[in-house]
Amino acid sequence: MAGGEGAEVRPGKSSPIGYFRDGGAGGGRLDIGGFGWHDGAMIRGVDHLNLVVADLARSVAFYTEVLGFEKTHDVFMEGEWIDRIVGLRAVKGRVAFVVPPGGGLRLELLQYEAPVGTERPENSAPNTLGLRHFALRVDDMAATVAKLKAAGVTLFSEPVKVPAGVVKFAAGDKTLVYFLDPDGVIVELAEYA
Repeated sequence: MAGGEGAEVRPGKSSPIGYFRDGGAGGGRLDIGGFGWHDGAMIRGVDHLNLVVADLARSVAFYTEVLGFEKTHDVFMEGEWIDRIVGLRAVKGRVAFVVPPGGGLRLELLQYEAPVGTERPENSAPNTLGLRHFALRVDDMAATVAKLKAAGVTLFSEPVKVPAGVVKFAAGDKTLVYFLDPDGVIVELAEYA
């Protein structure tokens, strides 16, 4: 079948979920398991990113005082509704939502009071499978890095400029650096110039 609108998705090895769009380059029909979803009709955007933390007050302080986020809400969660959603029993959790100073994606900082989870140090390695980092866009890499260092944050390296020709960014040249938040979550800073 030709690509484009109406291209069908069939089982295949080229996709991590076992399906691919036959020759399509955007647009068209995406049929996963017979649901018949159409491109653009299912996902409207990313609502938030959840970070499970060991100490909510520490994490709120880090994201607000060090990185400049603003705390917008505090929530306590317990009851059958949250047990069903997360698939655990007798859940009790405290949540704080924080947003970056320029707006954008909310972070949901969640401390489970029950049941308490376990730390997995391998998750702080950049090559461990799964969600490994999120990136924050900054206007002044040097000032942001200096603030992180003053707060005792250890960087993976000094900022590194992405070599010309690797990727062409519409916003200009890109400089990156990785660091860990208080719970070992990898955070990337990205500056375009």
